Order: sequence, then structure tokens, then C-alpha cells
Amino acid sequence: MTKNSIRPMVFWLIFTTLLAVSCAGGPKTAAYLDPAFREAPLATLALLPVTYDPDYDQPIEVNLSRIIRHQARQELVKKGYDVVLVGPHYGRGMSDLISAAPSLLAELGDKEADAVILVHVNFHVGIDFGEYRSGEPFSTIDIYGDARLVTGTDPRELWRDEGRGRDLTGGGGFFHRGTPSLRMAISNLAKNLFATLPPRTRQP
Repeated sequence: MTKNSIRPMVFWLIFTTLLAVSCAGGPKTAAYLDPAFREAPLATLALLPVTYDPDYDQPIEVNLSRIIRHQARQELVKKGYDVVLVGPHYGRGMSDLISAAPSLLAELGDKEADAVILVHVNFHVGIDFGEYRSGEPFSTIDIYGDARLVTGTDPRELWRDEGRGRDLTGGGGFFHRGTPSLRMAISNLAKNLFATLPPRTRQP
């Protein structure tokens, strides 16, 4: 067996070992979950405009915020919540909200809502046409986001987590914007982002 044949085998051995270790991890836990979450009578959530990190703003060519809110709403409804959309889809210039005081988020919510949900995108790649003009085409859409839930009255944060969304088909890029490739990545993001959010507790 030659050195050239050994090297690929070593590479794949290391790769499969790392993959096995990553898959063997336990269930995901939230970055923060208030112990009293399930005691809070939350039925209706106000979904705020999507905010972005200044370095990764909403792409010019794609209404990313609208698609994200649509998928986020679907995931929240699956967990039993009623969801109302507040304001525009895109929270232009509102990047600081992800770390703002709970009282500020509560003020932006709907009066009929029991809590406020904010989704913040901190990184995305494989969507913007500029990536192709710069000679750096990506074969995969990748989006990272954070989310937090704040109560509407007596504002306090009850839950916070992060998630990643990918186009698992590997067919991302500008030429697929608005198609199932992009929607798959965002659906993947929403599922991962709200995986640790407890479902609605039905009051007796």
C-alpha cells in the first residue's frame, strides 16, 4: 500500500469518526429557558419584524424576511400558539433589538399578545447575487439566526436559542432564490431555531 493510498484512508477515518461523535450527542437544549416557562399562560405570540446583523443585512434581491416570518409562524403554530404578525417583515436598522431590554421588545408587541417573539439573522451566505459577481459562488445556502421570547406584561425573557438552516440538496445560490432551495433552507432554520421552545400549555 503506497503513501498516496494511505492518506485518503486516514482522511476518511478521521471524517467518519468526527461525524459519529457529532451524531452521538444528546438532545439539543435551549441557550436559556426560564424554569417558570410552563407556568406562564402563553396563548398568543406577536412575531416582530426580522432583524439582521449589520454585516449580513437582508439581501437586495430576496425578501428574506417575509419567507423567514412565514416559516417561523408555521413552526410556532405547530407548537400550539396563535401568532400575529406585527409591523413590516423587515426590521430595517433594528439590529440592536436582539440584545435589548425585555421591556423594549414588549412595547413593540401587540396588545392582544401574551408574549413577543423576535428572530434575528446573524449570518447568511449563498443567497445574494453579489456573491456570484465577486467570483465566489456557493453550492449551499446557509443561514444562522437567534430568537428570543419576552412576556408582554411584566416583561421578562422566558426563552432564547439559536439555530442554523441549510439547503440540504446543495442546490443553493442566487439562481435558486425564491425557489424550493431557499425555502428548504429557511424551513430548516425555523425548525432548528424553535426546536427547544416548549409547546403551548393548555390551561384547564
